[in-house]
Amino acid sequence: MSATEAEIKSAYRTLSHRYHPDRNPSPIAAERFRAVQDAWALLGTPTAKKKVDNELRSVIDLHPEQALQSMVSQYLQKFS
Repeated sequence: MSATEAEIKSAYRTLSHRYHPDRNPSPIAAERFRAVQDAWALLGTPTAKKKVDNELRSVIDLHPEQALQSMVSQYLQKFS
């Protein structure tokens, strides 16, 4: 299932407020804020999101187990 445009926008706003360096004194806030900005650049418009979705589908179709391992690893590195 894919997130809707409204869900992506809502998540972006929530996370950008949570991790904005002016609002969050945590040492990792700036890094996470940049990650949120990068995600918005990839998913913020329907055209960009469609491109990402198509690229992910092709990778997953070719190498499903490796794609899953890679995604989990990247997620854990960014958000743990």
